Amino acid sequence: MNLTYDRSRDRYLISDPGLFRLRSALRGTITVIVTTIVLYYLSTFGHRPFLLALVGATMAMNGALMGDDRTIREQKVTALLNPTISSLSLALGVLAHPSQAVSMILLLVFTFGAIFIRRYGVRWTTLGAIAYTAYFSALFFKVPLDQMMFVIEGIVVAGLFSYAVKFWLVPDRARSAIAWSLSAYRASLRRFVRATRRELQNPITMKPNKELIRPRMVVVNELALLSEDAIVNASDALPGSAALVRALQGRVFDLELSARRIFESLNRRSRQDTAHDLDVLEKGYQSLRAGEQALVAEEEAATPLASTSTGVQGATIASATGVSKVRYSSLGDRFHFNTRQAIQATVATVIATIIGTMISQDRWYWAPLTAYVVFTGTTRGDSVRRAMSRLAGTAFGVAAGLAIAYVLHGDRDYSFAALFLGLFCAMFAIKASYAWYVFWLTTVIAMFYSLLDLLTPSLLYLRIEQTLIGGVCGGICAFFVLPISAKKSLRAELAKLFAMLSHTLTEISFQQLPRRERRIRVRGLERELLTLRAIAGPLAGPLGRPARQETRLVVHGAAALVHFARQLIVFYPEDAAALRDQVHQLVRRTQALAERIPNSDFNDIATPGATNADTWNLDPSPEQEAANHSLVRLAQAVTAFETRFPVKP
Repeated sequence: MNLTYDRSRDRYLISDPGLFRLRSALRGTITVIVTTIVLYYLSTFGHRPFLLALVGATMAMNGALMGDDRTIREQKVTALLNPTISSLSLALGVLAHPSQAVSMILLLVFTFGAIFIRRYGVRWTTLGAIAYTAYFSALFFKVPLDQMMFVIEGIVVAGLFSYAVKFWLVPDRARSAIAWSLSAYRASLRRFVRATRRELQNPITMKPNKELIRPRMVVVNELALLSEDAIVNASDALPGSAALVRALQGRVFDLELSARRIFESLNRRSRQDTAHDLDVLEKGYQSLRAGEQALVAEEEAATPLASTSTGVQGATIASATGVSKVRYSSLGDRFHFNTRQAIQATVATVIATIIGTMISQDRWYWAPLTAYVVFTGTTRGDSVRRAMSRLAGTAFGVAAGLAIAYVLHGDRDYSFAALFLGLFCAMFAIKASYAWYVFWLTTVIAMFYSLLDLLTPSLLYLRIEQTLIGGVCGGICAFFVLPISAKKSLRAELAKLFAMLSHTLTEISFQQLPRRERRIRVRGLERELLTLRAIAGPLAGPLGRPARQETRLVVHGAAALVHFARQLIVFYPEDAAALRDQVHQLVRRTQALAERIPNSDFNDIATPGATNADTWNLDPSPEQEAANHSLVRLAQAVTAFETRFPVKP
């Protein structure tokens, strides 16, 4: 029973490291519930339609979910700007409502502007999305002119509650960010140890199956990056804690390196020796609590300051979705990445609006909404995948909403409870799975219509139809209107990885970098690898069938490259005159690849045979020997890419 509980706990901690999704869902749900109750009484006493008060609840939910600025101070500024931006956008929607043509033109303006200003950073991305949502709410709720001030009052009330819940009731603090991030990291190490022990104790296999353990090792690396981010961000809020932060950060790195040593030497050491190494690793991650508690004690003794821990969430989402889109503007194209996406979304919105109005003069706006939300990825593959997720989530959400509404019909208390529960599930899923987010949101909309006695199957079928139109229009425009090639983006990211590697090798050969600086260089390479994997996602999935094998080989080769570079950087000796010439030669080769890859043919990539990381043996050895071995293997990995990206005659 205890083992089952431990495994379930570890699985949850890893799925929501730092509990960012849980806190975000709690904020959003509490904000919406409180705002809805307050606006209900305001509408009752003021004899206003309660339906219009829900505009404020909608904006409250968006305010709770959006705003991933790095520091709390920046988040507060964005939160205070939200009601003003929302009110102005909604007012424009209300004033344009008498003319459907003007409403459609303004919708195009908001679509283009909301995507175009993403280039200026997180705050502008948030404000653009808020402005679009507020304008869309004016169309969706059909706000009359004489009720506009009441709706704006509701938006202001919602903004105040959203601010209070986010920064006072359920705030982000350095203590909780460190504690929960390290809890997730320890959980990943526990799962790695359990999986490795299971393979060692398997009497059937002669050798442990490393492929069954490899996913656990990948998770250990990802959560080590997240934990280090949480620790570093916490140092901004804890004056005088720099030394302790560096020590704890180094401890996280050492534990990950120990786990990697065990993994790489799994079939080259006896089972007894590996079991002993696992015991040592287990004691190591258990003792990690001491450093965490020391840092927390410093926080409690320090003057309370605003934490920056939410910056970890933004960094995690960025690495998971391959954001940092500005980098693709350097591909030699005439348009900035966000400008291209804005043009794509605007064209898709025009087409979706025309077709949507042919089907329904009253509910045409669902089609352009889908066309807009499709364009939040980095490539056309991302856009198509998002369109399919939205369609699937809408279709199944409609079915679930109809079923729940039928079962709970006539029971308003249970209906409201189910509605808020569905809303919590939607906000909990938004950062993990867009399809599940759309599913729960569509279910909530169906239950909402049921409470208003407006629910009809034809209305929900119309939503599916309009969503299909918007998704198809968005997918077509992603492919044919200034397309953003996933292959081109992947080549650009691979070139960036080689350029970073070249710079890092130059640094370690010319400078005596301390251990902390080496660790920073390693983490930089690992983050680039995470971004490359995220960009490669659509190509490696079902939608990228023609290039699937080539993409997987690119990712495999890049992973081998980072793996051997990591070992070389960590074990590079202080006196390495014998290695310096070889490293300089490798610097020239990697720099040449960084310049050559963006203009090379993606389909030339084949298996980087000599770079199989499984051949790496990390037995205890002097630094010189380890550095020599790493350098040889790194050179082989570079040679494999040189073979696939030859110099053009």
